[in-house]
Amino acid sequence: MPSKPTEPPPAGPGPQGSPLGAAMSLGLELAVAMVLGVVGGRWADEKLGTSPALLLTGVALGFGAGLYLLVRGVKQAQTPRR
Repeated sequence: MPSKPTEPPPAGPGPQGSPLGAAMSLGLELAVAMVLGVVGGRWADEKLGTSPALLLTGVALGFGAGLYLLVRGVKQAQTPRR
């Protein structure tokens, strides 16, 4: 049965998306940055024979990049949208 034109549309997450989706996205970005740092550091250590120096550097860089993405995402979520 077709809906009446006067009925409001069903409530949904809206144009901004759901808060759960935003939180999952931020967590995934942090995890991916960390994994890329570990994989890149380990690969560089194997190629250059500098174990574990570049692995630790990769972990630090991955954590820093993930933290940057996390802070940026939180700031974007807090700004009002027009």
